[in-house]
Amino acid sequence: MNKDLALKVLVWAIPVVFGAGTLYQIIVSDEGAIAALTDRVSEQEDGLDVHEKLAGHPVGLTEMQHLATQQDALLQEQRGTREEQQRQALSLVAICQATGAKCAR
Repeated sequence: MNKDLALKVLVWAIPVVFGAGTLYQIIVSDEGAIAALTDRVSEQEDGLDVHEKLAGHPVGLTEMQHLATQQDALLQEQRGTREEQQRQALSLVAICQATGAKCAR
């Protein structure tokens, strides 16, 4: 082999060797990342299984019961207000009829 050919082989071999080393390092480091990711996914799946087995969130159920109670109270107040408005409307009609006034809206 002459010196020019040896130099060309050496010039081309250096990047190939470094490229192969880099590729090997990437593959090895990815295996660790994949293992860590697999562990995280397993933990999240376990947490999801526990979450799905719950009947409901205790705080959410308490809050919904509280909201239902408030809604019932609001509906009772609205019914009372409507009844009072009806009584007032009837009283106004009776006053208008008794006095002969023209009560129009």
